[in-house]
Amino acid sequence: MRTFHAMPCAFALVRGLVVVCGAWLLSIHPAPAGAAVPVAHPDTAAAVADIRFDAAEYSFGEAWAGDKVDAVFHFSNQGAGALEIFYVKPGCGCTQAGEWDRRVGPGKRGRIPLRLNTAGLSGFIKRKVTVTSNSPKNPNVTLTIQGQVNPLADLDPPELVFGRLDPGQLPAAQKATATFHLPAPVRTARTACTLSGFAARTREIKRGQAFEIEVTTPAALAPGAYAGVVRLELAEPSGRSLTVPVSAWVPSAVEVQPDRLQVPAGPLPADLERTLTVRGAGSQALTITDLATNLPETQINCADGPSPQSQKIMVRFKRGCRLSPRQSWWIDVTFGDSRLGRLRIPVSAQAAGAPAEP
Repeated sequence: MRTFHAMPCAFALVRGLVVVCGAWLLSIHPAPAGAAVPVAHPDTAAAVADIRFDAAEYSFGEAWAGDKVDAVFHFSNQGAGALEIFYVKPGCGCTQAGEWDRRVGPGKRGRIPLRLNTAGLSGFIKRKVTVTSNSPKNPNVTLTIQGQVNPLADLDPPELVFGRLDPGQLPAAQKATATFHLPAPVRTARTACTLSGFAARTREIKRGQAFEIEVTTPAALAPGAYAGVVRLELAEPSGRSLTVPVSAWVPSAVEVQPDRLQVPAGPLPADLERTLTVRGAGSQALTITDLATNLPETQINCADGPSPQSQKIMVRFKRGCRLSPRQSWWIDVTFGDSRLGRLRIPVSAQAAGAPAEP
């Protein structure tokens, strides 16, 4: 007779049913929020970098304006992964970064060189530089360079401002005195102005310490605004220079108010009058010798203005006058002084319902 041992099979069957039912119950009844859920942990944590600077601030003490201050910031990678420096971004144009260590292995050290140009700076300054890396703990680190910048000299006045220059005032000159504070006597090398045609020179008024700076405009300047600097380069001590701002404004030889005429396109239901005032920039009397226009059905006259340097132009558009907005209309003015040339005043026709020009 053959004997069957069914008990172990029955136990295995029961155990399998318990496991299946337990998994089904967990799927329809998840663990409550906050309950501990067992998770699988890797044998080792992910290898990441960790940047640490020896010091994030550099104080240079004192410097003369124009000096270049060099600073080197040292750091280490205290993480288990490779450190990568992506960016070194100064906060202003006066600070520049040199070639830094871009990839540093675990346990290794690196450096970031910076240079601060103090030209144009004065007083206590603080400049910041942002370092961006793949360090999870410190992805952005701010480095600081700070110190006192002393001016090379006192300037009296601090700027050379010509202001408004009319044609009869040219050429014009402005002067400033520079008194240096450097411990050693000063000897100048070269003086130049960045504005085209402007001449610059220096004259020593106190040996090795005080100098007069003079800037002269050319005899003729086109209308417009002028802004530049005079740069005084020193032979002793070498490598330093002093800059003085220079500015001037030359108005147009003739100004018109308003600078253009705006009239309805028409046809005009009645006569329409407009008045222009022409002013000369100089001190001489202004005279108009001829007026011309391509405007149809228009009468133009001139008369004396409120001053000898001004004239009035009266324009009368006759009833029924029609002007095309697509065409260019103008009034030409010829002056008694041939140096003023010919002035063209634009006239624009505005169609009904169109917005007025600014």
